[in-house]
Amino acid sequence: MVLDIKKQYQLVSAELSSLKQHPVTDSKEFAALKTKLDNSHNERDGAKKTTERSRQALSKSCRSAPYDR
Repeated sequence: MVLDIKKQYQLVSAELSSLKQHPVTDSKEFAALKTKLDNSHNERDGAKKTTERSRQALSKSCRSAPYDR
């Protein structure tokens, strides 16, 4: 029993090592992941631009507003 587990562990370890050295990529899965990554970058960049525009507008309105005290 212990020898069977040890043998199975060695086989799985060898397969994992082989996959790490020579990964198999599915072109459809790769394309989907690439698209998802590109979309997240575009979303992030859009959010940065929106935040910067909001910051500029707030700064401009603070400078032009009279100080009431």
